[in-house]
Amino acid sequence: MTDIKERVGLYIALRDKIKSLEAEHKERLQPLKADLEALGGALAKFMEDTNSDGIKTEFGTCYLTTRWNASLADADAFMRFVQDTKEFDLLDRKANATAVRDYVKEHNALPPGVNLSSIQQVGVRRGKDT
Repeated sequence: MTDIKERVGLYIALRDKIKSLEAEHKERLQPLKADLEALGGALAKFMEDTNSDGIKTEFGTCYLTTRWNASLADADAFMRFVQDTKEFDLLDRKANATAVRDYVKEHNALPPGVNLSSIQQVGVRRGKDT
């Protein structure tokens, strides 16, 4: 039994060391990320000022890209609109894992066309004495 106690203790010690190193790493990266963001802003401003969407240099190429995100301010209104207009392209399709699990518990079967998988991992909680 001592062997398993030692392994749990070692697991917690390693997890604590990883957490400590990640925090240190995050702290050390912060000023570099801030500098990188400021430099990116300066490059974007230069391209805006020169009406350019890309600049090639001997060191590399900088360019502008646009990333879009759509969020729902009123999910019910959006769903009514999609159903009424049949604009189903406005939706992303994916199954909700929690709802599928609940369905399987109730019906002992998966909904048609759905796969359900899980990954089991070991969790270790710190004891009160450590």
